[in-house]
Amino acid sequence: MKKTGLYTILLSGMIMSLAFRVIAQQSEFTKVYYDPLGETQAYAIIKTGSNFLVAGYKDLKPSAMMLDPEGNILWANSYGSENGNIFSIAPTSDGGFILAGNMTPTGSTQDDVLLIRITSGGDTVWSKTVDLGFIDKAMFVMQTSDNGFLVTGYSRDSAAPHYKSFAMKLDASASLSWVKTFYTGSYCNYLYAAGETQDNSFLLAGSAVNGSVFAGSALLMKLTSSGDVVWSKKSPATFPNSSPGNDLKIFPDGIIWYIKDTNTQMALLKTDLSGNFLWCKSYGAQGGSSEDLPSAKLHPTPDGGFVFVNGSSGLYFPLGTILKVDSDENADWGKNLFLVSADVERADDNGYVVAGNGPLIAVGRSMTRNPQVGLIKFDSTGSTLGCADNITVSTTSFTLPISSITLTIGTAGILTAYHPQVTQLSLSADSSCVAIFGGIAEQKDASALRIIPDPSSGIFRLELVRAGNDRVSSVRMFDTLGDQVFDSDARGNPDLTFNVGFLPAGIYEIVAFAGKTSFSLKMIIVH
Repeated sequence: MKKTGLYTILLSGMIMSLAFRVIAQQSEFTKVYYDPLGETQAYAIIKTGSNFLVAGYKDLKPSAMMLDPEGNILWANSYGSENGNIFSIAPTSDGGFILAGNMTPTGSTQDDVLLIRITSGGDTVWSKTVDLGFIDKAMFVMQTSDNGFLVTGYSRDSAAPHYKSFAMKLDASASLSWVKTFYTGSYCNYLYAAGETQDNSFLLAGSAVNGSVFAGSALLMKLTSSGDVVWSKKSPATFPNSSPGNDLKIFPDGIIWYIKDTNTQMALLKTDLSGNFLWCKSYGAQGGSSEDLPSAKLHPTPDGGFVFVNGSSGLYFPLGTILKVDSDENADWGKNLFLVSADVERADDNGYVVAGNGPLIAVGRSMTRNPQVGLIKFDSTGSTLGCADNITVSTTSFTLPISSITLTIGTAGILTAYHPQVTQLSLSADSSCVAIFGGIAEQKDASALRIIPDPSSGIFRLELVRAGNDRVSSVRMFDTLGDQVFDSDARGNPDLTFNVGFLPAGIYEIVAFAGKTSFSLKMIIVH
């Protein structure tokens, strides 16, 4: 008995030591990618080998960049001279990728679906556009078991029903096999994600109008391999909140859907393989607002659980949130993110990499100056170097009525070969968080303002260069939620030395005003 006990203690100690070393070896970092004279934004991230492919736009042109495990840029390209976006990425069987989004043809005011197949090095294999006759955007793409492709998204028109969701199938040679459109009522008709079943049918997640009100219910669908509807079902929604279906994962005993519940919280719904309700759990974390932009996806973890972000894409809050659930789909941990989240991927070391955007306020709109891409690397326990904060998450089980829904079905689509020029991009990268503020037209680049020292204990000196004859007249500081925490009249402070040691340790945005110009820079306080 004593030997057994000793062996147990030694074995337990070895396991704990090994677990500690594994966690200790996991990297954590934060990165911001930007162009001081342009705009860049991310909508999708996938893991490829040990690297990560991030895609979105650069100066309104569809773009993608490959990052190594530490977030360093390996290559970055834009595709074509027309405006557009990359909203979804999927790996292909040859080691390359398929990119999906939208582009506006020269001379047109309406977007077409954009599909670009690239090599692992970013070169194009082929490119196609699909015109459904309206403003058409692909939200999701996947390679199918026959080496073809399934694409989902939506079309928007000024006339009712205004929005229609679509699913289209391309064969292995990139020829169009079929396109189906779906709608019920007006607005809120989207398809955000899909999965293939063992019988080569397709399950789709999206949004459909809930009755006659402007509120989208989660749409759950099954299509045959030829695009015919097997069944279509919806969850409830409460006006004015939409409750879309963001993603799905297929298992032998059913389907787990990532949805937003009627209280706009992040939630998981499980149904059987026919879409009948089994259970639903909500986690007390604010869901994002996808609507016209792609949704965040559901990612399995090695412990049998899932990790997912809220996919926030709105003009203001909510900010990004990452949520980890265990193998019983109960909340494990959650974090608020100091970026507007796009999606998350698991790293080789079992940590997690979140891609998103900034500035936090006014991101992704025409008023924003220099949107940035942000990356936050967590270890497997949710620890990171910064740009995130703990939140309280909980698990609430509830019943969610699932009912059948009748969809109006149509066909459309003209496929055209497209030959975009590939342009190499030059982006700057900092180990930092995204900026808090955007849309301040008179704000100059951060290199004009220096903080000495940084990080500091809260006592620091400002140095302003290239400000002409103007002197700093006032200084303000903001925390990561955008709340002002310090305001000082600097006209009687010629040395520009400040003491904010009373503030908690963390990352702050400091804004210095000189004449009619403002200058901003992030600073770090440590205690």
